[in-house]
This record gives sequence, structure tokens and C-alpha cells, in this order.
Amino acid sequence: MRTVIISFFLVVISQFLISCDKEISIVEITLPTVETVMVNNDLKSAYLEAVGSIISCGKGTIFEKGFIISLQPELNMSEFKWKVPDSESPIFSMRFDQYEKNKTIYIRAYAINEVGIGYGQVVEVFTHSYASVSTLPAKVQSDTEVLLSASVNPYNSDVEIWFEVWNSNDGLRVVNVPATEVTSDTEINTIATGLTPGETYSFTANVKNFNGTATGKINTFTLPYELVEDFDKNVYWTYKIGNQIWLVENLKTTHFLNGDFIPEIQSNDEWVKSKQPAYCYYDNDQQLGNLYGSIYNNYVGWDSRGLIKGYRVPSIIDYKILIEHLGGPDVAAKKLRSNTDDWKNNSKGTNISGFTLLPGGWKGTNETFSNIGTGTVLQTTTMYKISEIWALKISESDFGVFVTTVKPFNGTYIRLIKMNKD
Repeated sequence: MRTVIISFFLVVISQFLISCDKEISIVEITLPTVETVMVNNDLKSAYLEAVGSIISCGKGTIFEKGFIISLQPELNMSEFKWKVPDSESPIFSMRFDQYEKNKTIYIRAYAINEVGIGYGQVVEVFTHSYASVSTLPAKVQSDTEVLLSASVNPYNSDVEIWFEVWNSNDGLRVVNVPATEVTSDTEINTIATGLTPGETYSFTANVKNFNGTATGKINTFTLPYELVEDFDKNVYWTYKIGNQIWLVENLKTTHFLNGDFIPEIQSNDEWVKSKQPAYCYYDNDQQLGNLYGSIYNNYVGWDSRGLIKGYRVPSIIDYKILIEHLGGPDVAAKKLRSNTDDWKNNSKGTNISGFTLLPGGWKGTNETFSNIGTGTVLQTTTMYKISEIWALKISESDFGVFVTTVKPFNGTYIRLIKMNKD
């Protein structure tokens, strides 16, 4: 229909146009005669469309045409001006994607020849628009609470804002945001409480104004399973991954569960010769230990005194179950690695699993520390053969999950897994 209307204007107006190419005296030239034909605002689109028409070029040459847009009804060239591309057609149009939404605005067409500016009539239009909303990442506050966030722009309208939170076990929860005046792009936050520990939830943000409801994209979050601590009062969150419950940090304790001290050995010679439990920090730097955890020999993992109540050092089978749950070794590495910039060579992971693995390196067979920033090795209790133990190695490669073997004196990190109730 729009094409038919514009074609009709072109036919009718062409019958009345005076040629702008004929050489005439400047005194004969008058201002162009211009009409603002139409201004259309489609609620579902992100733009306005205006159509103008040059009824007469005033015996002169049209060298500029376009539209003026303003929040005030009295329009002139000092207002915001939009010039359309040159063309020989007397009918011209433009789409505006930058304008005040949910406001009364005023638009008029114009054309300029040698004498001056000819204006069309002022057209008043109310620029309907939905409010906009973007769902932001959630921030876990505890094992039952999460901070939900969204960016909202009401576009000059009163709005209602709420979140929807759901999973297959708990069903749908609606979390209303208290009434607040939002005048421009604003971050909105609210706490969802009473959620189930260890569960993964989906959520989205909604905003409603008098035009209707807009919905943000769907995000997810996983709640910790529980909070535990070691003898040294180091606190760890745990996450449920499949049917397993894992610490999401490497162990840092310097004591067994009963309070017995684990010796710190810094000397390479003493470390290799020791047949007793021992720990150290990467490069013997406690600051690195605070970040990545302590490095332990396998005598710690084998020790029956334990490290955190209800949790144990995993076997290689535990890790194989974890990897299979995450889709196999070809994809598990990226899901296990943290999504922070600790990993070098742009190899940070997605951390979809919640395992939050950091590249703390290890203490190798030549008694040296290596591979910090690119990989790590996790300890198991499973013997491979005499004097060799299975371990899990994760590198910076997307496909970097490897079952490997280490010596009892090699230094590796410990991730504890929750013991089965039976």
C-alpha cells in the first residue's frame, strides 16, 4: 500500500512541477513549496519513517532536502536536521532510528534552493515504544540466595519490572522489583531467596509499560551445594556436578582433620626423599598458594586422617565420571577451566561446570615447578603400578584433559569430593 501511495504522489506532483534545469533570472526564483506527506511510527519497529514531497522548486535548483525533528512544535533550521541523499525524485523519505521514544515529537520536511528554505507543514506524532531490558549475569550470594540484575531503559514511560526464575524441580518463581523511578539506562538488582542448594536455575528479566511487555534473554546460574571448612578455617564452596559434589577450589589446609600438622618442605632434595605427607606452595610463594591452593605429595592424599569432614580425595574413577558427565575429554577441559584471565594464550574456559579450575602448574619429576598459567595436575588415590599413581592433567588446549601418572613425591593439587552417604 505504501508503494502505491508514493507512486500516486509521484504521478500527480510531476504534472505540476516546474523544471529546475531551465536557466532563468534569479529574481524569478521563489522559495520551494514543500509538503510533509506522512510520518509513521510502527510500535514493533525501532524507527520512525517520514515522507516529504517537493510540490514546486520555485523555478530554482534544489540542492538540499530533508527533515527537521524536534520536541517543540515551532521548527526551523536551528533544530536537529536530517539531510536525505540527493535524487531527482520530488518525493523523498527517511527512517530515523535515533529519536525520543514515548514522547510527542514534531517533524517537518524542508527543501533549499538559491533563494532559501521552503518548509512543509509540522506533523505531530507520539513515538510509541516498548521499554527495553537486558538480563545481566546473576551473582550468587549463598547456597539459597542469588542477586538478579538487569539493565532497563523505560524510554520516558512508567514501568513494572520483574524476574522469572525456574528449574525443573522448583518450577516458576516470580520475583517482583520494588517500584522505582527509572529514567534512562539503569541497572536493576533484586535478591531471589529460598532457592535449593546445588540446583541450576534459568532466569530472565521482564519490563512492562503501556505499550506492552519486553523480555530479556535467558541466563542461568548454579547455586553452591554447601559451605565447608578445613582445620585451618579455610572456607570452601562446593558444587553439584551431575551426581557428584565437588569443592570448587583447590585445598589449602596445613593440617589433617584431627589437627595433626602437615609439614611444609621447600627443599627439592628433602621433598624427593620424604616418604611422609608434605606440602609446599608453587615457587615456595605463599601468595601463589593463596590463589591456587597448596601443592601436596601423594602421601597426603593416601593418609587416613582425612582433610575435611565428609569429603575425600577422589579416585581416577571419580574424575572419569566427571569428564563423561561434561561430554567427554574432547569438550570437558573448556567446561572445567575458569572463565577468568588467569589462563594464558587466550585459553580461559567457560566454567559451565562450576568447577572453576585455575592453572596452578605442578611440581614435576625433576623437582621443579612448571606450567603455571597454562595447566595443572589434580591428585587421585588410585595406583597405576608400583611407585606410580593416576592423576588428571588439564592444559590450556581446548581438548586438554588427560589421564596421566605421577610419582608419589610429585607435587599436585587436591580437589575433594563428597563421600557417598552409604
